[in-house]
Amino acid sequence: MMRAIAAMCVVLVHSSGLLFERVLVPGAYLAVDFFFALSGYVIAHAYDRKAMPMGDFMLRRVARLYPLYALGLLLGALQAVALVAMHRSPMTWTDVAASLALHALYLPSPFNGGGDALFPLNGPFWSLFFELVVNIAYASFIYRSRWVMGVVAGIAMIVLAQATFSQGHADLGWQWPWMHVGLAKVLTSFTLGACVRRYLPACPWALHGWPVGALFLVLCGAFTLPVPEGPGRAIVDLVFILLVSPTLIWFGASMAPTQRQEAWFKALGAASYGLYVIHLPLTFAAGFIGHKLGVPPLLLGASFVLGVQALAVWLERRYDRPMRAWLSARLV
Repeated sequence: MMRAIAAMCVVLVHSSGLLFERVLVPGAYLAVDFFFALSGYVIAHAYDRKAMPMGDFMLRRVARLYPLYALGLLLGALQAVALVAMHRSPMTWTDVAASLALHALYLPSPFNGGGDALFPLNGPFWSLFFELVVNIAYASFIYRSRWVMGVVAGIAMIVLAQATFSQGHADLGWQWPWMHVGLAKVLTSFTLGACVRRYLPACPWALHGWPVGALFLVLCGAFTLPVPEGPGRAIVDLVFILLVSPTLIWFGASMAPTQRQEAWFKALGAASYGLYVIHLPLTFAAGFIGHKLGVPPLLLGASFVLGVQALAVWLERRYDRPMRAWLSARLV
């Protein structure tokens, strides 16, 4: 469920200016660091005890991620085509075609119309690129040696801290000039999540009732905290990445929801990946149509958020599950 909350906060921060006309969750970029840490925990839990060749492991990851990734890429390409056709984009037709070819291989594109985004057709894909990079690292010798893993993570933390203090925030990694910080972010958070699973004893308390709500409030509070850019924002971001995020995962692993809550948590959590990869192109489409029709901002934003969440749940059940099964049968 915490994954679903983080994904929804990303949707809110990307749709705030266009749909709501106000910034609702200024720190929601930290959700990506939370995703990286959660991924480290989940992958360590699922694969640490399995002797699996790197090729098999990466094929499993591709089968897991690619169906919804391909859909998000298609939506992003359609948006780019529409903007170029309306002369509202610095990208050219060649830029769109070249970026589409590179993105289809999970690669960033320098053909971005003079911008600095790693993935100009669908911005959030930058984190999926680094997710695959750290997956390769996990399947290699780096995460098989505690000493090597510690050295790599220590260097990554230093790079991340230096960049965060120099810029006054940790909203970095999605641009070409800060690509090295994206690598540092994923190595830092993924390693912390994996260490929580490997080396910490399980939380001795089965959380239910109000403690579960308290976890959700802490997570939402971290994303909504209105701290301006500067040393204070840098400290808040680093404290969340290095301490709060792994702590929330440690507590969250012991949640014991009721049967009804569990059904909701599973549905929304499973849909969070789809929500993350499809929301940005749909945000621009909703903004364009909504403003043309004169829909009030609050109504437009609320309707979009509810609608895209419902769509993500439907896609996870009707599209992602069968496509993953089809891919897995042929790749794994």
